[in-house]
Amino acid sequence: MQFEKRLLLILLLSLGLASNASAGDAIDKSLAVPAKAVISINNTRGAVAIIGWDQPQVSIKGELDDLAEALVFGADDGLIVVDVKMPRQDLNWGNGSDLTIQVPHSSRVKFVGVSSEVEIESVRGGVQLQSISGDLRARKIEGQLIMNTVSGDIIIEDVAGSVLASTISGDLALSVTATEVRLDTVSGDLVLEMTTVDQLAARSVSGSMEIIGKLNPAGQIDLSSVSGDIRLGLQSGLNATVDLDGGMSGAIENRLSELEAKTHFPARQRLNAVFGDGKGRVSVRTVSADITLEEG
Repeated sequence: MQFEKRLLLILLLSLGLASNASAGDAIDKSLAVPAKAVISINNTRGAVAIIGWDQPQVSIKGELDDLAEALVFGADDGLIVVDVKMPRQDLNWGNGSDLTIQVPHSSRVKFVGVSSEVEIESVRGGVQLQSISGDLRARKIEGQLIMNTVSGDIIIEDVAGSVLASTISGDLALSVTATEVRLDTVSGDLVLEMTTVDQLAARSVSGSMEIIGKLNPAGQIDLSSVSGDIRLGLQSGLNATVDLDGGMSGAIENRLSELEAKTHFPARQRLNAVFGDGKGRVSVRTVSADITLEEG
């Protein structure tokens, strides 16, 4: 196994990708890259801040993980690689990495971690963040934003384009100008503020939803929850066909008009209504949870 590790390091050095940095080392490195670079970042544990700037280079500053074997940093067939190499075992002691990585504004960035806290801002080429444990934060992002964590919160601010985010055992909080959003959460609450809505789909298990937005003409909203109340705030003068289904034991409160939900046997409430020209569509489903429709 040690021979294989040495062979890999020799190969990386021959390609100009690996630095001689190792466990706990202070890092201050940079690399010239295209303005629209595609950047892949891999950091197993610790804290990483990724910040867009107006320089045609990638800069890395901070400190490597106490268990790091090497830092891979270079260009590989057009892909910019930042990879903190770690042993496959014995990751239970020492401190994780603490890195600030600056990238061109127009870059496309992909980050993969295991136990990593990640913040990213001012990137316009699209972003994908993935960590098993750790909070993820994004702000001032354009293009497609994808964020996934198993045990951690997701916070998103001032994002245009489209958003796809999911978490298990964590909360979701978003304030975005993006018009296409898809969200999934288990055992966590969801708070979302959208300037306007073309497409919104959100699912929750054992967590509440609070959503405010303005539905565009022919826009679509599809929400579902198990054991979590949903509060949806939309504009007065709504133009949409609305279908609310409280499932078993769920109550529906309509504050947007004078229409009331109907109770179906044995204890199921539903509200079907057409607001304005009915071109948009709003569908909300719950199981063991309440629905509130109000002006947002």
